[in-house]
Amino acid sequence: MDRIKAIIAKQLQVGPLELLQVQNHIYGCFILMEDITGKPNALQGYNYVNANYAFNIDEQFEEIGIRYGFLMDTKLIYESYPPEYKAAWLEIYKGLGQKTIEDSDQIEDDIIELIKTSVAPEMAFFLHALKTGSLPQEWLHSVIKILTGKTDTVKADAIKADDVKTVSVNAETEHSPNGLANAVIEKQTKRFRTTKRYHSIVIKKPLAKTRRALKLHGLKT
Repeated sequence: MDRIKAIIAKQLQVGPLELLQVQNHIYGCFILMEDITGKPNALQGYNYVNANYAFNIDEQFEEIGIRYGFLMDTKLIYESYPPEYKAAWLEIYKGLGQKTIEDSDQIEDDIIELIKTSVAPEMAFFLHALKTGSLPQEWLHSVIKILTGKTDTVKADAIKADDVKTVSVNAETEHSPNGLANAVIEKQTKRFRTTKRYHSIVIKKPLAKTRRALKLHGLKT
C-alpha cells in the first residue's frame, strides 16, 4: 500500500490537464477494484470479464478513467503514467478476487486521504465526484477550461501538500446532462445491476458512485 501511495503522490505534482487525468483514472481504478474484489472469476489473466464485454486492464490501462471514472472524454486518456504506477495497480488487481471488500476499502481510504492533503482545493475534482460519481455544474466549467487550454488554474510547483486545505466531499449535487460528465453506458448497464456498493435509492439515479463514497455519506451498501 505504501508503494502505490508514494507513486500517486508524485503523480499529483503535475499540471492541470494531467492532474485531471490522473484523478479521473484513480476514480476509475476504484470502481474497477470494487467490481473485482471478492469475485475469483471476474479477472481472467488481465481480462476483466463481464456478461456484456471484456476489458483488458493491462492493454487498455490508460482507458480505465474514461471507462469507469467521473468524466468521459478522450482528452482524459491517461497515457503519461509512469511504468511503476501501472505496475502497482496491476499488482493490486491480481489478488483482489481472493480479498474482501474491507481490503479494497482500506486502499481507497488511504488514497482518498492522500488526495485530500496533496491536491489544491481548486483542482480537487476527484473529491467533488465522490458523492455522486459526477461533477457539479461549476466544476464542469473548470473541466472545460482545462480541456480547451483556456486556464492555468494550478501551476505544477503550486501543488504542495503543506499549502492545501482539506476539501469536503459534500459537494453540490447539480449535474450537467452533457455526456462529458457521465460515462452513462457502462455505469447504467453494468455497475447498478451487478455491484453491491449501491443503496437502493441510488439505483434510481443514472450516476455511479464508489462504495466508499456511500460509506462516507452514511448510506448502507
